[in-house]
Amino acid sequence: MTSAAIFNKEEDLEQDLNKLGNQGWEVVSATNLKFRCGDTGTEQTDEVIYLLKRPVE
Repeated sequence: MTSAAIFNKEEDLEQDLNKLGNQGWEVVSATNLKFRCGDTGTEQTDEVIYLLKRPVE
């Protein structure tokens, strides 16, 4: 089973990651998605993707 969720607030992320941890999920990696902004080419972090795992039941 594959799941995905989008969190717009840091409080939601922390709360929901804690719920997933209580269900046996473990964060194994986090990756920043970066993009170039405007004519200046300044890098900005737009999103973070978390990869989680848990034992098969």
